[in-house]
This record gives sequence, structure tokens and C-alpha cells, in this order.
Amino acid sequence: MKAITLDTRHFYGGEHHDSFGNKTFQSINPATQEVIATIPEANEQDISAAIDAAKIAFKEWNQIDVITRGHLINLIADAIEEHSEELVNIDVQDAGRPILDATEDIEAVVRMYRYFGGLPDKIEGVTIPFGNEKLVFTKREPYGVIAAITAWNYPLFNNTAKIAPIIATGNACILKPAEETPLVALRLAEIIANVPGIPRGLVSVLNGSGETTGNALVANSNINKITFTGSTQTAKLILNNISNNNVKNCTFELGGKAPVVVFDDANIDGAAKAIAFCAFFNQGQTCTAATRIIVEKGVHDILLEKLKEIASRIVIGDPTNEKTTLGPLVSKAQYDKVNGYLKRAIERSEKMVLGNERTLPTIGYYVCPTIFDNISPSSELFTDEVFGPVLTVTTFEDEKDAIRLANNSEYGLAASVWTKDIDRMHRLASSIKCGIMQCNTIFCEFPGAPAGGYKNSGYGREFGKEAITEYTQIKTVWVSYSDNYLDWV
Repeated sequence: MKAITLDTRHFYGGEHHDSFGNKTFQSINPATQEVIATIPEANEQDISAAIDAAKIAFKEWNQIDVITRGHLINLIADAIEEHSEELVNIDVQDAGRPILDATEDIEAVVRMYRYFGGLPDKIEGVTIPFGNEKLVFTKREPYGVIAAITAWNYPLFNNTAKIAPIIATGNACILKPAEETPLVALRLAEIIANVPGIPRGLVSVLNGSGETTGNALVANSNINKITFTGSTQTAKLILNNISNNNVKNCTFELGGKAPVVVFDDANIDGAAKAIAFCAFFNQGQTCTAATRIIVEKGVHDILLEKLKEIASRIVIGDPTNEKTTLGPLVSKAQYDKVNGYLKRAIERSEKMVLGNERTLPTIGYYVCPTIFDNISPSSELFTDEVFGPVLTVTTFEDEKDAIRLANNSEYGLAASVWTKDIDRMHRLASSIKCGIMQCNTIFCEFPGAPAGGYKNSGYGREFGKEAITEYTQIKTVWVSYSDNYLDWV
């Protein structure tokens, strides 16, 4: 692949700027462990300068009529299609994503801009019946400057999932990408800024650590809203930061530990294919990954054998090779975290039925697809979000037991149930506490369908018309038909 040649300085006001500070960090290719870029870390002065530019762009953006705004967002989609090969190249090297997976993301990203390009003229208020003396109505208004802090697992997609609805609802966006994958956001912001008609400071990118840049962004009183995708632990830190500084609205898309409930009447072949894909795709680094398989005893053996057979055919290796289906984990820290879970599970004598028998590349942060069987609900493999290619299997006795096991988690993002019994399907869809319920399917995503979690998986919703609620404020307007007012004394 082509070497990445990017201007890695902060991007705001439609151009790159030197940092006010002198701290830097490195982006490392997780497949080669080579440094591919050095990036400046944004400090409070950088943030203030970006906010000033974003405020100007916000005013310009809201002077453009909504039909034209939608057209301009569609032009962003055109520009991304034009630069798709370049964006894929960055994601493959910066995040270690297999090239075919990163290429498929382009279609999803373009589709998201197209969907949200149709949203600006759908932002409406309501008229409230009151009487003959006053008119009461509501209108939705943008927040202003929104800080978006994104995760590293799908860099281009995650950045788009913030930018597209934020600007479609009339806001300006300051993006802080995950420090593990800082590069594609910079190129994306350049592409957006070069679309004729887009205010130059509408999308800014400030790179840096969560401890430094992230905390300063959250604490800044000129940031009107925070939207964050990442771990539940980091979300708690953000809320603590806000409570100590200034109150502002937040949207959180957080961790998950998706249960997949498989009954004995299910299409076991279809379920196995779906589970293996959802568990191991993107190296298991997905918040909705199928990590807890809860299977009825009568079909446990056949499902497990099918999962092992499919997983054994996964091609591990160089993410630039189109035959590769599983690349490296994103970083040394993530590699160590996942291997720590595996080591402790082996020390507890938990039953590994697949893993460690494959020959891995000698360089890079690779982990074998791994399956554990007969896992107790008290095991950390059952409760924790490992965020790697690790799958657990647990059996259940009856429907009530299955629901209990599925809900035995602090998370509630996604779930899946496999059965031919339509009544049972609807019972579980109602009984499992999650924001995304999938019946005889898995790993579903569409920009028109809201996504978000219950419990510690966050609050608020991304995608769909629900994005209007997330990224606008509601104002109630009272208009009197008369300017006379009664004396009160």
C-alpha cells in the first residue's frame, strides 16, 4: 500500500495549524509495529482557537437554507467516493483493518451522508392547542459547537456517525478521534472543507489523549454538547468532569456484551454463520459483537462444532492482503488486555475449545479466534467486554433461564435470538433489556434505524430521525394575539 503522507497538524478554520504546545504522540501500524506518523497533542489554546473558528462556521452554516445544506452534505458523500481508495489506505495502516472490511465501510459511510443529507428540511416543531388568546408552538434549534469524541474500532465510520448528524442538524463539529487511530479524521476534515459551499470551519479535528485534549474539550464552557463513543469507564470520567465544571447535554454510545440466544428449533447452520461473523469480524473489536452465546442444551454440541469449523477457516494475516479476514488488534495495549483475559481464563481452568493452535505472524498484535465452552455467568469472560476475538458458550434449561442469562450483564446494547417460534421471538424481544434487538439476524446497521443502549451501554440514540432529538434543543414559543395585560394588583 502507499505510504501515508498527511499533514498531521490540528485542523480548524478549513486549514492546518501548528500546535500552541509541544507535546506529540505516535501513530503505530498494528500489523507492522512501525511508526507511521507523529501527531501534535492539542491543548487548551488549540481548543480555544478551534472553537472560535467553529463559531464563525456555525453562523455561516445557519444562514444557508436547509435544502441547500442537504445538497452540500450529499456533495460530501460524492467527495468521499472520489477519495475512497485514499481513505481505505489510511484505515488499513492506522487501525489494522483488513482491506476488504475497510473498503466495505466506504459504502456505509457514503450512505450515512446521503441519509443525513435528506434530514435538514425534516426538522420540525409542533403547534400546541391552547385557546383563542395565544399561539403556542415549538421549534428545534441547533446547540452550536458540539465536541465529538470517537472510538478507534471503526475510525472512518465512527467519525462519520458523529459528523453527519451534527452538521445535518445545523451544528458545527469539533472532532477528537481516539489517539490510537488519529489519521483518517484529518483527511476526512480536509475533504469536507474542500467541498464548495461548506463553511471552512464547520468540521475541525484536534488530536490528543483523553486525559489532556478530551478533558479540556469537555470542560470548556464554549462547547455546547458532548457526544462520545467508547467505554463506559471513560463516559463516567466525562460525567465527573462535567459535574465539576459546567452542565451540558451528552449522548453516549458505550460498551456492550451482546447475548445470542439459540433455541433448539433454530436454523443452526444460519445461526453459526451469523455468530462467527459477528464475533470475529474486525478482530472482535465491535461493541455489538456476539460474545455471549446462550444455547439450548439439545443443540449445544452441533452449534459448537459448526462455530469451531467456521472459525478454523478464518484467514489471519496482513490486512493489506484481500484474502485476510482477521487482522491485528489495534494496539499493544489492546493486545495485552485481551491476552490478559485469555491467560487468566486458562489459569482458572476454563474450557478453551479453540485458540492458540494457529501460527500467527511474528510481528503485529495478532490474537487467534478463541472459543470457550461451558462458561459460568460469574466468569469475567461472561461479564466483561473483552473487545477481542473471544467467544463464550453457555447452555440454558428453558426460556426463563435463557432470559435470565441474557439479562445478567451491566450492559444492554445489542442482543440476538434465534428461533422459528414467532411467539417466543416476540417474548424475548420484549424481555431482553437492550437497545438493539435482532431476531434470526445479527450485526444490523442502517442510518435510518436508531441505535443505542440500555443500562451501562449509554443513553441517547444515534442514527435515524432520533438524531434530530439528540442534536437539537427544543424551544417553546408563546405568542399573544393581544398586547394587553391584566392588572395583578
